[in-house]
Parts: sequence; structure tokens; C-alpha cells
Amino acid sequence: MKIDPYEERANLIFCNNLCLMLLIFAIACFITSMYLMQSGSMLKTYKYANGMITDPIVVKDANLQVYRVKIINSSYNQNTYITGEVLNDKNESVYKFGKELWHESGSDMDGYWSESDREMQTELTFKEKGSYRIKFTHTGSLSQPSISITIFNKVKSYVAFVQAGFAAFILAAIAFYILNIQWIHAAIAGGFNAVSEGVDD
Repeated sequence: MKIDPYEERANLIFCNNLCLMLLIFAIACFITSMYLMQSGSMLKTYKYANGMITDPIVVKDANLQVYRVKIINSSYNQNTYITGEVLNDKNESVYKFGKELWHESGSDMDGYWSESDREMQTELTFKEKGSYRIKFTHTGSLSQPSISITIFNKVKSYVAFVQAGFAAFILAAIAFYILNIQWIHAAIAGGFNAVSEGVDD
């Protein structure tokens, strides 16, 4: 059976257009995931005290609800490690997170200087439904603490969009390679030949 070259070319163009649509879908998923990473509503802001426990966080959709915890240390010339411990409704520890927050300043021959790492952000997901609270403690020098803790409730989990984007991108790349394998190999061979000719010259 003789293959019509025009029909074959039309099918190739159609399939390449499908690959392009998959690529556009992947980009849209990545953009959506980036938007969801930054979106959400503020639940409450707390003024830090050692051993404090937040209000209950009620999780209705496990693995779908994402919470962001933002901690800002405005203390001057103090160094401390802040630990957050997630507790379930039985007051059992689920997991912990933390970071060292610090500020240093002084004067030398060049004048005043200041260095700091004052902020921590982390995202919390929960495998099971239920009510959770977060207990905060610290170690290190913190004589006059000036720390704020803010909890945000994100609209949706962005993980699903990232996974869909990667899947669509990989599928588009594989399909494009299979459909255009001869052209790709020819382009690579042409590139090698051009480099070889340049070296010989």
C-alpha cells in the first residue's frame, strides 16, 4: 500500500500540534501551581511566647489542605532557634519544624554594619483529618522577644498541578522525539559536522 506523502505530512503536523497543546497545558499547570503557592487567606497572627500553642486547625480534606506558617523575628542582636511542633487532638506530636533566626549588628572602621536572617516560612500538610495545634518553643538568647507568627490557609494544594504539569511535559517531549526522530538526528549530525569543520579550519 502506497503511503501518500501529503497525508503523512498532515498527520505529522497534527501530532506535533497535539504535542504543542500538551506543552501549553504543562505551562498552564506550572503557572497555576505558582499562583496557588502564594494564594490563601490569613487565619491568625500570634505574638510569640515560649511554649505557646495556637488555636486548633481543623483539617477536613486530608492531603488537599495546605497551611503556611510565617515567622518573623524582629529582635535586635539576638540569636535563637524557633521550633514548631504539630500536635494532634490527643496532644501527640505529629512532626516538628524549625529554623535559626538571628540578627547581628555593630560598628567597625568602615562604620555601622548589620546582618540577619529573620524570617522562616514553611508549609504544613496533613495525612489525616482531624484537629491540630502547633506548639512553639525556642532555644538560644532571646531576652526581649519580638516575634510574630502568622498562619495562612491556602486555597488548594498546588502539588496536583505540579504533578500534572510534569506528566504532560514528559509525555509531550517523548511524543515529539518519536515523531521527529529522523529530523532530530539529522540536526544533531549537522551540528557535529559544523563543529568539526570549524575545528579543522
